[in-house]
Amino acid sequence: MRDTLIAFIEVVGNVISLLIIARSLLSFFPVDRSQFLVKLVYDLTEPMLAPFATCCPNGRASISAHGGDFANYFAGAPAHLVVRALF
Repeated sequence: MRDTLIAFIEVVGNVISLLIIARSLLSFFPVDRSQFLVKLVYDLTEPMLAPFATCCPNGRASISAHGGDFANYFAGAPAHLVVRALF
């Protein structure tokens, strides 16, 4: 039972990490956020990334005027560390 729980938590952590990476990559390109997969990625990652995005004066840690949101990286590192700390 314990091994199954650990495996499940690892899978969830890996999926979260992949979603954050996908959102990071999407933030560099002009994509239509109404597309199903793009909307799904943004909807699943927004609750985790919102605290990091609001810490900046303009609401976004952007490297340019048209993309490159660094909040994704700030949230991805702690998520990865939590999963690794559990195991």
